[in-house]
Amino acid sequence: VGLAAAVIENGEPVLIYTHGVSDAGSGEVVTPETMFRAASVSKTFTGTLMAMLEAEGQLDLSAPVPEGVMNLQGNRAPTIEEVLSHRTGLPPNAYDNILEAGRDVDDVRDRLSGVDLICPVGSCYTYQNVAFSSVEGIVEATTGQPYSSLLDEALFARIGLPSASIGTSALQAQDSWAAPHRGWRRGSNRAGDPDTHYDNVPSAAGVNLSLMDMIAWAQAHLGARPGLSEDVRERAHSR
Repeated sequence: VGLAAAVIENGEPVLIYTHGVSDAGSGEVVTPETMFRAASVSKTFTGTLMAMLEAEGQLDLSAPVPEGVMNLQGNRAPTIEEVLSHRTGLPPNAYDNILEAGRDVDDVRDRLSGVDLICPVGSCYTYQNVAFSSVEGIVEATTGQPYSSLLDEALFARIGLPSASIGTSALQAQDSWAAPHRGWRRGSNRAGDPDTHYDNVPSAAGVNLSLMDMIAWAQAHLGARPGLSEDVRERAHSR
């Protein structure tokens, strides 16, 4: 029922476009400052943060995930980089259904140790949320800060994202925010519940962004805005 889009050329926005409403039936128009859930685009923030921490010498992305953070079957533990690039060998979206049912995320991640891999670690791409979120524990053990706080201080603030935040509460605290839309396959428009169990995996799906935040995020990765060194961008963009 609403969207916000931009086109960037040579590092600068040449088109900023919004359409529709933020909440079905509300009449509240979408603006460039309306907050949207980034959903799995949140993973790009996590990957970039990890590249920054590596560039600062705080961790090595080629190091294995420590035992106890996440234990999987297979002949070796995945590296941090393999977790970030979805090469754990787990079946796609392993145990997202249990996470969505409201089970504690640490318990869900512990259950991954009983899941048969569909390929050897590092040899195939299978998209993950629960396994991906294991990097939160690594970040917290490395820096001594909660993941969400570090993301806010080390990335949002450094790049200068005007209103980026994490989680449902922060989303709803904004003057304008886009509610989930539930009408596309039901023939009627209505707003959905903004609460989500994916707030429990902020590294995978917890970020909120406005269009203006997203423009700044793109500019930082294009090298048109300060905040990300060339080394960090090359590491984050590497295959």
